[in-house]
Amino acid sequence: MDGYLSPLYPCDKEISMLKPIYRTALGAALSLLLAAAPLAPLPAGEARAARTEAVPTGPAAVAAAHILPAASGRTAGHADVSVRWNGQVLNLSPAPYISNGVTMVPLSMIQKLGSVSAHWQSDEGLVRIWMTRGGVYDFKPGEREVRETAEAGRYPLAAPIAGQGSETMLPLRFIAELAGADVRWNASVRSAEVVTGRTVLAAVPGGGPRLFRIGKKADTFEGMRLEWDGWVKSFPYWKNPVDASHAPVLETGDIGGDQSPEAVIRLNAGWGTGLHLEEVHVIERRSFKEIPVDDPVEAARNRIGSSVSLRGDQVIIRAETPGGGDQISRSASSYGTEAAALDRQKIAFGSIIYYGIEGGRLTARLGGAIGNADFVGEARIVYRYEEGRYKADQATFSFYPSRP
Repeated sequence: MDGYLSPLYPCDKEISMLKPIYRTALGAALSLLLAAAPLAPLPAGEARAARTEAVPTGPAAVAAAHILPAASGRTAGHADVSVRWNGQVLNLSPAPYISNGVTMVPLSMIQKLGSVSAHWQSDEGLVRIWMTRGGVYDFKPGEREVRETAEAGRYPLAAPIAGQGSETMLPLRFIAELAGADVRWNASVRSAEVVTGRTVLAAVPGGGPRLFRIGKKADTFEGMRLEWDGWVKSFPYWKNPVDASHAPVLETGDIGGDQSPEAVIRLNAGWGTGLHLEEVHVIERRSFKEIPVDDPVEAARNRIGSSVSLRGDQVIIRAETPGGGDQISRSASSYGTEAAALDRQKIAFGSIIYYGIEGGRLTARLGGAIGNADFVGEARIVYRYEEGRYKADQATFSFYPSRP
């Protein structure tokens, strides 16, 4: 279901505005991410212009998203840069500095962020940061990229990670925003100002969209707020367990084929033995409109034919898709007294559902089971954008390696 505008921020039709991130100065687009406190509305003309202004995408956007501008007449790396933490000036050693527009701070300051665990890995020669909500990131001195270990993701930086004495200097905004903090540049006092206190549920590194909770009831986050490109929209009916092992997943990709990335949010709708259910929400970048997605269970049932038959001491399981068929056999004795009841059954779907982006397409993977939750294979549904929704386009089925 589409969300509503958060009452905490000035509104402009569908999307409420924190403040435009990108403005033009001296002929170049500078990234000016400001604190997320309520702001006075811009004049109507300026608000419309800010909303439609082109925003860079791809590696350039990732690099620009965490740039804090150097003051006019100052050179990169000048030492008189301060960091304010919730209004208090931090006394940091080594001192923070700006390199190629990126504010670099020592590892000891990053460790102040409550939702991260950051440590120097001497055997690998790098800093590894663990996010409480999930995600592990490596920062290696001398490199101009951050590596996400679990997803094998790489995110370019505009300045290299640096060693200074016994400390490692790290990009402030890149890490702070992942941890849910807000960062703004105060040019009048040459200060990077960090404001903490919000609970981030998921984020795309390098200035991408971030997902915050609205409320919490018992062990469930109820309602979420999506921030992207300086705009925010609330979705009060989204829910997810508080348990960090089942945290929301936020990805971006041009899955609609319109040269503009969509945000794909995967929420956990249930888990347990033989159970993992995800619900997916696809948000259009330009309008923040939620785009409907066909039910993958219905698509699997309609496009994948199956049968289970008992032949002597063998259970024959067959699956048919538009692209062809395949079958496996299993020993009837492995099912015990349940074997006879399997005859004339079909492969069932609906208890395991994972979504993802594969090859630039939205996909769903569903576990296929027979009997008492014996998962024999996996259905894969590939979606295409058509007529204002993501429709099931392809369906395939693969059996798991056969057991005795």
